[in-house]
Amino acid sequence: MVFGRAALGLLIGFALAFAFHFGVLKGFGASTGFALTFGLIVGLIGGAYAAIAFSFTIYEVGALSIVGLISDLTWSMLNTIAGFAVWIPACLIVGGTFQNDDNTRRSGTFAYDKNPRDPNGSTYGATTIGTVIGGGWSSHEETHVWQARIFGPAYMVVYILSLVMNILFRLITGKTSDLVTQAYYRICFEDWAYLGGSTGGGSIRWGGWVGGLFLCLLYVSLAVLITAGAAIHSIVLSLIATAGLLIYSLIRALTPDANSGA
Repeated sequence: MVFGRAALGLLIGFALAFAFHFGVLKGFGASTGFALTFGLIVGLIGGAYAAIAFSFTIYEVGALSIVGLISDLTWSMLNTIAGFAVWIPACLIVGGTFQNDDNTRRSGTFAYDKNPRDPNGSTYGATTIGTVIGGGWSSHEETHVWQARIFGPAYMVVYILSLVMNILFRLITGKTSDLVTQAYYRICFEDWAYLGGSTGGGSIRWGGWVGGLFLCLLYVSLAVLITAGAAIHSIVLSLIATAGLLIYSLIRALTPDANSGA
């Protein structure tokens, strides 16, 4: 039974990852040889990931988990690889115990009870990379999984950008107390996860969840428009988007965080 699930995962994972990345590269004008080579490499990684995931019944047969699986092997493959290659080994190294229950299977996540950033759980409750949660499943951490699935390769880049901008504007506005932590709480993706999810359980606050989604759509759109303006040599577009991002960051530096209200 386990072998059969692994074989099925290998087949599905390879097919989805290869077809998506080969097709995207060809669509952007890459040579057939390069697209084929890159697609095969990513396809093999996707096959290995899905084989392990299917062996451990990470994804249940349900609408949400199937959508998650497709995204994990295509649009969000960069996040999946980061979790698969870095975060699973890190969780195992610190002695994390694999957790598999209705919540993890529905959401399609690898969950471990220890966070490699803080194995004793004294400072950081949990940390999520890709589909891997170190520190135990919660609706807050699952929200991060879906953020990666929705925003794909932009997720980690914008997460870091938001943190840097928050640090900068906290400094500019003189709010230097607990600088990095308070900047972290104001990352657009953390706003979303704290507004819509719970770090202590499975309850979703749907009003906050949808509101957080729109905040992130705004932030990511501004970041993308800056890049798009540069790509099409539109200084006006880049300047307008930059101004929007600066105004957002200023407002966010002066307003309470979504976790403690500080």
